[in-house]
Amino acid sequence: AIWGGSEGAEDYRFTINSLGNIGIGTTTPSSKLDVWGGLRVGTGSTPTLFVDPATNRVGIGTNAPGAALAVAGSMTISGNFYTSKFIDSDNGAYLVNPSTTGVSAALAGSVGIGTTTPQDLLSIYGGSAAYGSINIGNNFGGGYNGIWLNGATTTSSYNFLSSASDYDLYINRPSGYNIHFREDNDSNSQLFIEAGGNVGIGTTTPGAELTVANTIQFASLGSAGAGLVTDADGNVTVSSDERLKDIESGFETGLSELLLIDPILYHWNKESGLETEGIYAGFSAQNVMAAIPEAVGEDKRGFLTLADRPILAAVVNAIKELYAMVTGNQEKIDELEERIKTLEQNSSSAKNSGSKNTTESADSSAGSNPETTGDDIDTTTDQDVASSTETENSVTEEAGNTTEIEVDEEAEDSEETKVEIQEEIVTNEDVSENDDQSEGEAEENLL
Repeated sequence: AIWGGSEGAEDYRFTINSLGNIGIGTTTPSSKLDVWGGLRVGTGSTPTLFVDPATNRVGIGTNAPGAALAVAGSMTISGNFYTSKFIDSDNGAYLVNPSTTGVSAALAGSVGIGTTTPQDLLSIYGGSAAYGSINIGNNFGGGYNGIWLNGATTTSSYNFLSSASDYDLYINRPSGYNIHFREDNDSNSQLFIEAGGNVGIGTTTPGAELTVANTIQFASLGSAGAGLVTDADGNVTVSSDERLKDIESGFETGLSELLLIDPILYHWNKESGLETEGIYAGFSAQNVMAAIPEAVGEDKRGFLTLADRPILAAVVNAIKELYAMVTGNQEKIDELEERIKTLEQNSSSAKNSGSKNTTESADSSAGSNPETTGDDIDTTTDQDVASSTETENSVTEEAGNTTEIEVDEEAEDSEETKVEIQEEIVTNEDVSENDDQSEGEAEENLL
């Protein structure tokens, strides 16, 4: 041992024990070199290694370490480096493996992974144009791996999760907030999911579970079961098999209800979320409700909706009613035409019979009265002819007056037909009596 001070004071400066351990400032060194007190290694005013016993801090290249380990200058680490805190630099950027653009921390606080020039607080560049290079996950537990995006507070706002048991992706959002999908920070959202669950495409005010503010094109063949299907030819169909339905009763709404509906021309206003300049033809739900309530519903916002299937069913019933009316009127018309034909035949027979009887009566009268002069015969014949002509005209007039038919027929689109018929017919017996009376008058004139 080497000691200082007065002899026998045992003020040891340097000790080598029996194990070969060297102690500086201690007589019981437990290591090959055990130093009690500060340590300074190097030459000049700036030591290569400095240990401050007052703070237990170590400085490399500095004699005033401000942390447990302070390194003044560059540092090279071969092997793994572990830290539970952070590495800070006040003089410039911090780079990890800069030769391969690994991790860099810029002076302004930006962090780059795969780049030495981060443009944002965190910039990550993958090594391939086809695939990303972010991998977040673990093999422990049954929870979810994910990325949390926080807003102004530390409460999680949005997070993207993947189940530990499958490959599904979950996007969580705080209650009461919406999700927008935009392009290049455009204020217009291509896809919008509101807090209530409605989805809007091209609109941020969806009024139903799915609202599309433009044309919809179906390009799939659909699937089996109930629902909308578009086939390869572009035809749109819906399932209608009775095996998929519980039929309650028939639908009786028809023509009288359709007459209460007034078609309109309109355009969508701003409140609808479908504001357009085009003019459309259609109906008002309030107007249809009074006629066909089965066609009207209500959405979550309290606005009325309209389904055209009940209206179509009512149109089918109305066409059936009009067909029954047209068929019934046609039968009446056929019956009247047949009766008119019969009357015309009876009238023609009566005229022929009256003319024949008049001629025979005249001949008979001339033969039974030999004293009758030629002038008398001529006069009588003229009178008879005149009477016969008058009789024929009377019969014709009576036949014409016996049937008076007025038919007003108005047809519109083969759906509405109205037939008004008024008739006044004298029976065949009356015609026969008139014929007998005419024959009697002819005989009196001859006498």
